[in-house]
This record gives sequence, C-alpha cells and structure tokens, in this order.
Amino acid sequence: MEVWWYQDQSGGVLIMVMIFFLVFTIIGTAYLSLAALEGRYSIAQAQRTRAFLLAESALNLSLWRINHGPDYLGTFSNDSLAGVYDSTTYILTGTGFAGNATRQLQVQLFKDHPFNHIVSYQTLLDTSNFSLSSITGHGISRFNPLPGIASVLNYYQDSANYRYYSDQTFSGTMPSGIHFVDGKVTMKNGTVLNGTLIVTEGVKFLGAVTINAQKDKSDTTRYYPALIAGDTAQTEIDITGNPQLVINGAVYSNGYIIFKGKLISGPIVAPKVILKSGVEINDQNSARYYRYPAGFASPENFDWKKLIIKGSWRKIG
Repeated sequence: MEVWWYQDQSGGVLIMVMIFFLVFTIIGTAYLSLAALEGRYSIAQAQRTRAFLLAESALNLSLWRINHGPDYLGTFSNDSLAGVYDSTTYILTGTGFAGNATRQLQVQLFKDHPFNHIVSYQTLLDTSNFSLSSITGHGISRFNPLPGIASVLNYYQDSANYRYYSDQTFSGTMPSGIHFVDGKVTMKNGTVLNGTLIVTEGVKFLGAVTINAQKDKSDTTRYYPALIAGDTAQTEIDITGNPQLVINGAVYSNGYIIFKGKLISGPIVAPKVILKSGVEINDQNSARYYRYPAGFASPENFDWKKLIIKGSWRKIG
C-alpha cells in the first residue's frame, strides 16, 4: 500500500508539472506573438508617420519649385515623395511613400499680388522714419514686375466723371467721383476728395489734403484706388505728399511715391517707395482696400508668388 501510494503521488506531480509547462508554453507563445505584432505595428506606425512627413515635404518642395520657376515644376516625383499641381484649380497635392505606407495632403493656393500688401515696391524701399500697422499677411512685399498702366489709364479715362486736359490745381471740397487729369496736379491745403484721382504727369500735395476712396460701381465688395499716377510711355510719374496728407485707399505710381507724416491706409504700390518723417501706414485692421482694383491687368497675367490659402490644408489619404 505504501509503495502504490508513493507511485501514485509521483505520477500526479508529473502530470501537474506537464500541465504547468504547457500553460507557460502557451502564455510564452502568446507573449512572443504579441511582441511580434507590436513590432509590426510599431514599424507600420513609423512608416505612416514618415509617409505623412514626406507628404508635407512634397507640398513644401512643390510650392518652392512653383515660386522659383514655371508652374509645371510643381509636379514631380521620386522614390519617397511626389507633388502634383493643378494650375487650373490651384490645388497642390503632396504624397509621401514609406515602406507599405502612403499618405496624401492637399492645399489650395492663391496668386499673391501687389494690392494684397500695405506697401509693395519693385526696386527701392526707403523707410527712414515711419510706423506700420497691418493685418497679418498684408505687410511690406517686393514684386517683380508690377502691373502696367496703359490699360488702367484707358479704363479710368472712359469711366471718369470729370476730365481735364491741362495742369490742374485743386482746393476745397472737390465733387465726388473719378477725376482724370492729363497733366500735373497740385492739391492745396484744405482739399478733400471722396473718389479717385488719376494724373499723367505727377501730383504734389501741399498742406492738409484728404482723399477717401469710394466703392467700385461694378463690384461693391471692392474699392476704386484713391490715387493713380502714370502715363502710357511708362516714364516715372511721381507722387509726393506732406505731413498733413490723409489717404484712405490704394495708391499707385509707376515712378516714386514719397510720403511724409500723417495717415496712409494703403496699399501703396510703386517701383520706388520712400516713407519718412514719421509717416504712419495703417490699414485700420480692415482688409477692405486689399482687393485687386478694376482697370489693372488681371493677376493671371503675371507670375507672382503663390501662397497657401489659410485653412485649406487637409488629409486626403
């Protein structure tokens, strides 16, 4: 009896050991499988992250290529990333490839233009003494080229409420509307114009002068420029202003714009811009004057810089 009991106990222990061994083997195998899955998941996640970053790089590289050469350069590809630019819709798509992962991002662009900035110049900017306050994204910018003047003069001469074919001197309150002057203009102390002044041989402001741009008759969501100076021969037609000058609206010249003191709401657009003697440039926290004005050649005629429309960024794959 004692021998049989001893043998029975030994068999039970052996069975228990085998059961424990089997359980631990199953658990160990499960852990190994889980570890393998986690490893594969980590690799896949790393690939997805890398593909996403490469897609962002594709967008940045495409945009750089577009702004440093013809638009078709925005479409390219290599082993790790690709960019596709649709010049009709202005949609730019970037794709990144990493292992088995592919990610796509998309943004919409817009073509920047000189009237989208509070000061735009081509060859010279002198800001000896001035203060500037503008909405983010609408500050000072350099453009090459600037829009031409020929079509502008024809447009505003045809649209003018008042036409003058000799040099003019204005004072007091002028009639509202568009004034086209084929000659030089002097605006004396106390002159007020609610409208647009176009001159072909330059303008000089003396004393306190105010010009307030009016809304475009054909599109009331934008304004006519406050002041335009230029001629069809593209000679340098200048605008000079004194410390008592107030202009609310866009100012354009194909020569110099030289302003001193007081308040200019902008945009100011000219090849050569000089701001000094404490001139204050302030858009008054409003984008109302930043739209491209009537009469100027379409922005599509120029290969100006393209920017991403804020809020258009999205994942598409």
